Amino acid sequence: MEYELKFWTDDEDRFRHISSLAEYSLISQSDYPCNNVHSLYFTNDLDEFIEQKIESEFYKKKFRLRWYDNSEIFWESKERFGEKRAKSRSKVDLNINEIIQNRPFIYKNLQAIIGVSYKRRRFIDPVLNCRVNIDSDLKITYFDKTRLPQPIFSNELNKFVIEAKCSNKIIALNTLKKFDIDYANSFSKSVYAIQLLKHNQLSRNKNAVYGLLSSDGY
Repeated sequence: MEYELKFWTDDEDRFRHISSLAEYSLISQSDYPCNNVHSLYFTNDLDEFIEQKIESEFYKKKFRLRWYDNSEIFWESKERFGEKRAKSRSKVDLNINEIIQNRPFIYKNLQAIIGVSYKRRRFIDPVLNCRVNIDSDLKITYFDKTRLPQPIFSNELNKFVIEAKCSNKIIALNTLKKFDIDYANSFSKSVYAIQLLKHNQLSRNKNAVYGLLSSDGY
């Protein structure tokens, strides 16, 4: 298990400042260059995994398919106990067309409910040995129209997320402090997207189509 501390902001100037500090003080992970991350989250008939993420302050479990630009697709199971997390991952024999053509999309007896994509830059703190992810351009790329409202909307989420991941909470907090961040705040991209859809708070945009955004990711 490891600690995963997050900070989010919708202040673009602050995000630019954090990004500049990261580029100056951290080492970019050459094995994982900047790319787009695509995640498709699943729930069961009772929606208990989604309700867990929204309601629980301690234990959460989620299932998702994840892939990157031009990569294979992975099935991931992730459990969170407070600020600690455990994750398992396995490669699956699927392709993007299967996801696009089968709606609702069902896998392992679970149904896809929300898809999110974003641009990720990965760094290593050479002093504290902590991994740092900086995520921007967050977008909704898929939603289950049988469970969520069907607005015509903009898929932009207008949030920036910084994550610090390592085996020690104090080290993770000290890593965030390098970016003038004095605290961590909880943020789930999938839950935020679902809540916006449920409350119909996304702005109108005629580019959205039938539960699947044609312009991004899928």
